[in-house]
Amino acid sequence: MSVLDEDKDVVMLTYSRGNCQKTNFAIQDRVDAKHGRELPENRTTEKFYKGDRCCFDKPIELYTIKFNKNYAELDVSLGITLYNGEIFDILDTENVKIKTPLNKFNNIAKLFNGQILTIKRINDNIYSSSYRVIHIPEDVINETRKIIRRQTRRDFYIALMSNYVKIYPKLDYGYCITVYKSQGSEWRNVFIHMSSIKWCIAGSNNNIEFKKKKALFKATYTALTRASHNIWLFWF
Repeated sequence: MSVLDEDKDVVMLTYSRGNCQKTNFAIQDRVDAKHGRELPENRTTEKFYKGDRCCFDKPIELYTIKFNKNYAELDVSLGITLYNGEIFDILDTENVKIKTPLNKFNNIAKLFNGQILTIKRINDNIYSSSYRVIHIPEDVINETRKIIRRQTRRDFYIALMSNYVKIYPKLDYGYCITVYKSQGSEWRNVFIHMSSIKWCIAGSNNNIEFKKKKALFKATYTALTRASHNIWLFWF
């Protein structure tokens, strides 16, 4: 946490998605405690606060946000794509009602409770662009998907959700990401969970087959080359 406080351009890398989520939730617990927020019994990405850090589950296309009397909705494409290997600081948040293409279906709320987040890449300077994205809690969307899937044809449902996820992001906390997701990105300071890479690929066996050894070297090389200034390696 001290490194995060001193230098914003810092990220932790681990191999498995499960370990990544546990790490993000643990760091967010400390961030919330530092700001005097009540810690949730079951941590989810239900709500973000100014000063939190986020990343995307998939690349998304940015749209302008139009405000109506009672709700906000996406409007015109900006021709900008934000990628899932990028990490963003949350500069501001606004709680809003949101209308999406999913709200027109039967048994779905007419509007979702969500947020508009103003975000900026952690490794950009102070003069770089900020962006505005919509965040709808993941559990709300998951329940909505189940309902729509039951009442529509399979091919229609697949086309609908494929288009939906391109412009409505699933947001995760962005303190830690997987080695796979980090490919092509660079940060000033990088912490690498070496045990995660070794155990997920090779397990406890040191006499591993060539294919696994090759995958281990590749993942380790990717992790080690994400930092421009400082690397911290740690094992359990």
